[in-house]
Amino acid sequence: MAIKYILFDLDGTLLPMDQEVFVKAYVKGLAAKLAPLGFEPQKVVDGLWAGTGAMMKNVSGKRNDEIFWQVFCSIVGQDESHGYG
Repeated sequence: MAIKYILFDLDGTLLPMDQEVFVKAYVKGLAAKLAPLGFEPQKVVDGLWAGTGAMMKNVSGKRNDEIFWQVFCSIVGQDESHGYG
């Protein structure tokens, strides 16, 4: 039987989970995955958190993805026009 779906219980309602541990490991792994593509891991981490924070404060009328990519790209040193958003 082939696996069709993988479900994640990120809020711990089905299985006990330490979300802080998961998020730290996930972000660290993502940054490591992007490093061979020329991204500095710490800048990726900083950009993810800053972009997420900017979305949470967004009252500009812009879409959250636009806000995220604007902040993230400015931190990691990428031009937004490269098709991220």
